[in-house]
Amino acid sequence: MKKQARLLLLTLPLLVLASCTPFKHAQTSVSEVSGNRTEYKIMLEKDAKDYLEIVDVRLINSENMTGENAQFRVVDFDGSTTLLNLTGYDKFYVLATIGNSDLSPDRAIVTYKTEPEGDNKTEVVKPLIPETEE
Repeated sequence: MKKQARLLLLTLPLLVLASCTPFKHAQTSVSEVSGNRTEYKIMLEKDAKDYLEIVDVRLINSENMTGENAQFRVVDFDGSTTLLNLTGYDKFYVLATIGNSDLSPDRAIVTYKTEPEGDNKTEVVKPLIPETEE
């Protein structure tokens, strides 16, 4: 019995590490942009040495189960440079723009790769915009 308990204690951290995503959602801001479109500026953080490629971003309203694939680009922390390779960056923004102003998304589905020739993986970023405290 003690051997099983020790084995469980040793494998538990591995299970926790295996379930982690390669990035962490830090914050999101929303702004109106030209052409009656809405831009969501999603800040993500990761380990600078890790490879990460953002493949797709879909913004979702979970209440009415609607969503829209966003036009997106990945930029550095000050927003001045579009990034094609995220290696070496520990913080960056995904600028996701949609045309449906009635959507009011509460989460984003980010499709990504952790290896150049690797499989696509998805992560749900929620809440997209934290509720404000009153």
